[in-house]
Amino acid sequence: MISLTLVILCTTCIIIPISLSHELTRYESVIKNTHDKSRSVGVVVALARNHLSFEKTTMWHELTRTLSNKGISTIIIDFQQLESQLTFYIGKTYSPLIVIDIDTIEDLRKVEMITETANMNYFGWLIFFNGEVDPDVCRYCHEPPGNLFHLNFASKFLISCCDSNILQEWWSTRKTQTKRQNSARLTNEKSGIVWLSPKLFNIVDRSMDGEVFRITSLLDLRSTKKEGDNFMAIAAIIKKLSQSMNFTLGKILWEKAYGLRYKGMSNWTGIIGRIQRKEADLILSPLIMSSERYDYLQFTSPILYGVYQLHVRKLDTAQLSWNAYFKVFAADVWIVIIGLILTVPIILTFMERHTKKSSFLVLLSKHYTFVWGVFCQQGLSDFPDELPLRITYISLITSSLIVSATYGASFMSTLAVSSSFAPFSSVEEFLRDGRYKLIVTRNSTFYYEFKNSNLTFMKQMMSLMKPVNLLPINYENGFEQICTERVAFYTHEVAKKGLVNNFSCEIASIKAGNMETLALGMPRNNPYYEPINHFVQNMALKGIFQELLTEHSTTPSLENGFESVYLQRITPLIVVWLIGLGIALIIFIFEKNLDVSIKEARDKNRGVKNNRK
Repeated sequence: MISLTLVILCTTCIIIPISLSHELTRYESVIKNTHDKSRSVGVVVALARNHLSFEKTTMWHELTRTLSNKGISTIIIDFQQLESQLTFYIGKTYSPLIVIDIDTIEDLRKVEMITETANMNYFGWLIFFNGEVDPDVCRYCHEPPGNLFHLNFASKFLISCCDSNILQEWWSTRKTQTKRQNSARLTNEKSGIVWLSPKLFNIVDRSMDGEVFRITSLLDLRSTKKEGDNFMAIAAIIKKLSQSMNFTLGKILWEKAYGLRYKGMSNWTGIIGRIQRKEADLILSPLIMSSERYDYLQFTSPILYGVYQLHVRKLDTAQLSWNAYFKVFAADVWIVIIGLILTVPIILTFMERHTKKSSFLVLLSKHYTFVWGVFCQQGLSDFPDELPLRITYISLITSSLIVSATYGASFMSTLAVSSSFAPFSSVEEFLRDGRYKLIVTRNSTFYYEFKNSNLTFMKQMMSLMKPVNLLPINYENGFEQICTERVAFYTHEVAKKGLVNNFSCEIASIKAGNMETLALGMPRNNPYYEPINHFVQNMALKGIFQELLTEHSTTPSLENGFESVYLQRITPLIVVWLIGLGIALIIFIFEKNLDVSIKEARDKNRGVKNNRK
């Protein structure tokens, strides 16, 4: 009898370690491969210690040691510690793999309570259902009733079900249903596991199965003229997105403004308020990415880029700076040119009078006429015979040719820059002008930035702001005010591009701020964020957002391909031409009289010589 007892005891001591060794190898293979595949940082093992056997406890501690030796940081905690541990990791740049071993229905209920409040999208979960203690656990695993772990669309759950060699991903599109998909198969090969898809937890390829997707947007998009060009651009994007994710577009929640947050309060108004209250899943309108908004919503990848601008109505005639013709050269260059015109004729007169005995005034007048003609690109009527005079005139002609060519090239550029149909070319000029009022969209972040700022520049801008009750309620109303009143509209350049077909007047834009990025907005921790952001990234890389915006907001072409030119627009050119004509006429009369005087002087000299003979 004693010998039989010893045999049974020895057999049990041999079988149990072999069984635990096999289980240890299986757990190690699944955990390590899942950790590497999901790119997690470390492993957190949660156990129910109250019913763990000595052998099972030993196995888990041995597993911890094995994984740590392979470079995977691993800790073991109790279910009661799991919730606080999850809170600790939220917001970190890394997330561990959460491993849970479920042996009983009591364990199942505890995990169910933990997942009810946990952030299911932030962590990767690996759940082992083990039916050794309570076989009913396996039934819950094979046929999960409803949504057992409060899963959502972005849940990252990998399930190992009792004695099954298949690992499944679990997620949910409805609150009462669990979706399952085979993800890996356990094998006896060296790797121990064969993955059935290249990526674990591939959320971007999941289908929403026609679930309603809620969208909020600005009334600007719905109220635009010409069949809503801007709305059609965004609607085209949403159509592509719905086809990609297979969702049903719900009723769009329209708001008058992006929204703002009053000082000392945390609640937002407008479309941002809709997102904050989780009444919508996506903001249809592009948002400027600001740190203040980031605390209350989550931005997708940037879709558009642009700068802040002041938009004003173009002037009916070009505003040409009359000194633009003198801005081509600096003052010292003009001094040198004028100095040459004044001094070179005097030098030439002395040089010629040294060889010819003629009247000083006559020679001076002649050389002044020649030098002026050289700088006006005229030829010499009488090229001198003396070598010094020839060298001087050739040098002067070459210099004047270079000066003339340089002036002509620079003049075209300077004239184009100096002539503008905008009443001012910078924000500083706008402030100095003082005739225009500043407007922004009512109750926008722009208004409160100007109002609450202590910067001198912002205070100066605020002093020109129209009363808040007269500010436009949306972008379209703002551009209408530009065409009917003397105002400058401060907003992002994308707003102008989206409504360019709806303007009733020509609008000029002046840079008034730095480059800013625009993106779509979603609630924080939204389960649809990853697939939507992946879609947005692909669209942005292909330039589809910019293409759709330009496709639905093109400037109408002119009927004959040319713009009409009115007399007022070319008045400065006509005035300059008339001044030049008058100067040429005066020079012509002067040269004519001078030529007559020279001939008379020559005739007198000849008469005197003949009398002497």
